[in-house]
Amino acid sequence: MHRIGRRMGHLHALRVFRDATDLTASPDLWGKVADAMDRARYFLVVLSPHAVASGWVNKEVAHWLQRRGPDQLLFVVVGGQLEWDEESGRFDPDRSDVALPVLTEPGALPTEPFYVDVSEDAPWDPRAPMFREKVTDLAAPIHGKPKYELASEDLREQRRFRRLRRAAVVGLVLLTVLAVVAATIALVQRQEAINQRNQAIALRLESEAESMLAGARTRDDVRAINGTLAAQQISSTPHPGAALRTLDAMASTEKIIRTGYPYSIPTAANVDDLKRAVETARPVFSMVLSPDGRRIATGGVELRLWDADSGEQVDLPFRSDRGAFALAYSPDGHRIASSNADNSLQLWDADTGMSIGDPLTGHTNLVNRIVFSPDGHRLASASADKSIRVWDLEPRLSGAPLHHDGAVLDVAFSPDGHRLVSGSDDKTVRVWDVDQGELAGEPMRQHGNRVWSVAFSRDGRHIVSGSEGVAPGAGAPSGLTASIILWDAENRMPVGEPLAGHDGVVTSVAFSPDSHRIISGGSDGGLRLWEVETGRQIGPTLLGHTGYVRSVDYGTVDGHGRIASASFDGTVRVWRDDRQGGVGHSWTEPTTPSGAPVDGPMLAMAPDGRRMVRADASLDAMWVLDLDEGSAVPVQRPSAERPSTLVIADFSRDGSRIAFAREDRSIVVIDADSGGVLRVIATGFEGALSSLAFSADARLIAAGGEDKSVQIWDVTSGREVGVPLTGPTGSVSHLVFGPDGRRLAAGEGTSVWIWDVELARPIGGPLQGHEWDITSVMFGADGHRVISHSGDSVAVWDADTARQVARPAASPSFDRFAISPNGKYFVVAEGLDLRRFDALTGEPIGSPMRGHTSVMVSSVAVTGDGRFIVSGGADHELRFWDATTGEQVGEPLKGPDGWIIEIRVAPDGRTVRAVWLDLNNSSGIYIWPGPASWEDELCSKLTEDISREQWSKWVSDKIEYDPPC
Repeated sequence: MHRIGRRMGHLHALRVFRDATDLTASPDLWGKVADAMDRARYFLVVLSPHAVASGWVNKEVAHWLQRRGPDQLLFVVVGGQLEWDEESGRFDPDRSDVALPVLTEPGALPTEPFYVDVSEDAPWDPRAPMFREKVTDLAAPIHGKPKYELASEDLREQRRFRRLRRAAVVGLVLLTVLAVVAATIALVQRQEAINQRNQAIALRLESEAESMLAGARTRDDVRAINGTLAAQQISSTPHPGAALRTLDAMASTEKIIRTGYPYSIPTAANVDDLKRAVETARPVFSMVLSPDGRRIATGGVELRLWDADSGEQVDLPFRSDRGAFALAYSPDGHRIASSNADNSLQLWDADTGMSIGDPLTGHTNLVNRIVFSPDGHRLASASADKSIRVWDLEPRLSGAPLHHDGAVLDVAFSPDGHRLVSGSDDKTVRVWDVDQGELAGEPMRQHGNRVWSVAFSRDGRHIVSGSEGVAPGAGAPSGLTASIILWDAENRMPVGEPLAGHDGVVTSVAFSPDSHRIISGGSDGGLRLWEVETGRQIGPTLLGHTGYVRSVDYGTVDGHGRIASASFDGTVRVWRDDRQGGVGHSWTEPTTPSGAPVDGPMLAMAPDGRRMVRADASLDAMWVLDLDEGSAVPVQRPSAERPSTLVIADFSRDGSRIAFAREDRSIVVIDADSGGVLRVIATGFEGALSSLAFSADARLIAAGGEDKSVQIWDVTSGREVGVPLTGPTGSVSHLVFGPDGRRLAAGEGTSVWIWDVELARPIGGPLQGHEWDITSVMFGADGHRVISHSGDSVAVWDADTARQVARPAASPSFDRFAISPNGKYFVVAEGLDLRRFDALTGEPIGSPMRGHTSVMVSSVAVTGDGRFIVSGGADHELRFWDATTGEQVGEPLKGPDGWIIEIRVAPDGRTVRAVWLDLNNSSGIYIWPGPASWEDELCSKLTEDISREQWSKWVSDKIEYDPPC
C-alpha cells in the first residue's frame, strides 16, 4: 500500500497506521487504537487464522462497524477460507476459517464486502505482477481513483523510478570508476615516485662504490659491494654494468673475513687503555695459512681458525687464555704453535683445538715470530729479548740462544732446515747455521732502518727482507726507498735494485710456493706482488685493507696462488694471485699421468665451452679436457685400426660425444666422459670428409665432403639411415641438424642446401644469394629458419619452403656470426663493429655497436637468455653488450695476450670461455665470469650480510631492509 502510486520524492503513497507497529507504550492502549481508527478514512483488515484467534482484531472491527459502518471497510485474506452467506448477510462460520466472530453474526454486513485473496501469492513480492494488481485493487478506492488510472500512474512512477535508479547506478558506477582511476593514478604516481627515488638512490650507490674503488673517497670494499648489490636490487632498471665494474675492480679479492674491529695502537696510553683497546677491537697480530691453503689461523687476544674458502670460523676449542701473538703451522698441517703473553710457546692440535704438552719457556720478552722447520721437528722463535731460540720438539729442549744487537722481529728456516734468516731492530739481516748454532757469514747491513720481516724462498736460492721506507717519488732520498731487498742466499749479496713501492713499514713478506713471486704488506695498507726474476711489481697494488697490514702468507689452492693477509682494519682477506688484471684468467692445462702438459693443438670445443679435445704435437695421443674439473681423459683409439691422421672433430650439442673424421674416411665416435670408443663407422666415401654434425639428441651423425653428398648414420648401431642426400655439385661443408632432426642444412661453395631427412630429398634447389663461400650455417630455435653466413653477407631462409625470407644483409667484411638461443636475432661482426638483425625478417636492429679498437672483432657469442652479446677481438679485450639497447655493459675486460678467436658461453650464463691465438701460433683458454654470476661472485666475497644499521646508513632508512646476499 505504501508503494502503489507512490510519487518520486514521497516516502509513502498513503499514510497507513498499523496497530502492531505504530502504537507507543500507554496504560490506555485501547483508547489509542480507537482514536487512530476514528481518524482513519479506511480500515484494512488482514484475515488469517492468527487474526481470528486474536480478540483485539475482532474488537477493532466491531468498533469500526459500530462507529463507521461497513463503508470504507476492506479485507485481505492471506491464508485460509472465506465464504459469504447471502441469505443471512454474514460470512458462513462453518465454511470460513478466517472470518472474525463479529463478521459471522447474522446481518453483520448489508452486502458481501470487497476483499482480496493473496494467500496463493506468498511470499508477497511487490514486484510480482499478479500480487501488485491485487494490491492495486485495494489501493484504488483509497486513492479515490479507478483501478486503471491508479495502475497507469503507478506504472509511470515505476518507470520513472527505474530510469532514475539506472541513472543513479550509472552515476555511482562512474563515480566508483573515477575513484578507482584516481586511486590507481595516485598509486601509479606513488609507485613512480618510489621508483624515481629508488633509482636516484641506486645511482648514488653505484657512484659511491665506483668512487671508493677508484680511490676518490675513503675505501670500504664491504660497503662498495653491498651498495652495488643493493642498487641492482632496488632499481626498476638495474645496471648490470655496475656489478661488472665492481667485480672487475675487486677481481683479486676472494674473501673478506671480519675478525674484529678497526684498531690503532693508542699513543701515550697506559697499560689499562691498551688492554681495553685490544679486547674491544680484537686485532689480529699474527696470521698464517695452513700448508694446503684451506685454513687460516689468526692470533691476538685469542687463537682462532678460519675456513679460507667459506670465511667461516672453525669451531675448535683453542683455550689460549694467555693470547696468541705469533703463530706457525707445522708442515703437515696438524699442529699450530703460538706465542703467549707470558713469553712462552704453546703447541696445539690443529684438528681438535687441544693443547699439546706444557708451554716452552725461556724467552724473557715478547716473542715476535715463530716458525717450524721443514721437517716439523724443530721450532724457531724470535723475541724482543734480542735472541732467537731453536727448540727441538722431541725432547722439547732449546739450544743456546742466537743473539742480535736489538729486538729480533722475524725469523725463517731455509728449505733444507739447516739455516735460519732473521731480521732485527739493529737494522741487520743475519743468516745462521742451525746445526752449529752460530752466525753464517757477516750480517747484511744494506737496510737503513729496522728489519721487520724476512723470508727464505722455497727453492733455497733467495732471501727477501722488509724494512721501512717511503714510496719512490720526487724528493724521496734513494736510501729511504729501499724498503724491500732481495738477496742471494748463498753469497748474501743483494740481487738487483731494492724493490721500492711501499710507503712506510713492510711488516710481512712471503715467497710463492714456486719461488717465482714475493708478496709484501705493510703499514700503507697495500699488498704488492713482485716478480723474483726481474724485481718488477706484478700488476697493480692489491687494495682493500684500510689499516696496517700485520701479516701476509702465500699458498696454492686448485692450481692457483692463494694469498692471505691480516690487517688492523679488523679483517683478514684472501686473494687470488691470478686476477690482478681483472676478473679474467688463463686456464691452466692439466698434466697427463706422466706429468707432461697437454698443450698441443686444439681439435674441438664443446658448444658450452666446458670440454675440449687436444692432441700432442704428433697427434699420436688425444685428450678430453674438462675445463671445470681440470681433468684430462685420454682418448682411446680403435684397437683393430691402424692410427690414421685426423681430418676434423666435432662435439655433440650436449658435449657428451665426440666424432672424429679420419683420413681413411672413417668416423670414430668417442664417449666424452670416459674417452672410450662408442662406434667406428666405415663411411664408404671416396673423397675426403669435410663436415660432421650430430643431431640434437646425439643419436644420429651426418657426414659430407668431396663426394658431393651427405650420409646419416645411427650412432648406436652404426647403420646407415636412409639413402644419401644428394643435390650439391661440389664439396659439402658446415652441416647442421635442425632442432627436431627433421631438417638438415649445409653449405656448398656460395650456396645453401636444406634437406628433408625423412624423405631424403632437398627442399628446393641450391639457395643462392651469397657471393663469397659459406662460412657457417645455423637453424633458428624453432627450426623454421636457416641463417647462412659468408664473408660478404648474411641470409635468412624459410626451412620449410627454401624461400629467402629477406634480402641478405651485405657487407664486404662480415667476419663473425652468432644467433641468439631463442632464434629471434643474430649478430655479425663487421670490422670493429657489431650489427644486430631480426632473424625472422633479416632487418637490422638499432645502430652498430662500437667499442673494439684494434684490427677487427674476431669472435662473437650470445648468452643463453639472449640478454647479452659477448665479443672479443684483436685488442685482447672481452666486451659485453646489452642485446636490446646495443649499449656496452660495464668496461671492457682484460683478456689474453693473443686474439680471442672463439667464445663459448655456458648455457646458464655463469661462465664465458674463449680460445686465443697469438702471432707465434701459441694458443690457450681464457675464462671470465658470465653475467648470471656477477652478483653471486660479489656476494661470495663477503662473509656476513649487511646489518639493518648499515642498510639505513648506506642505502636508505626509507627503503625496507632487504639484504642483497
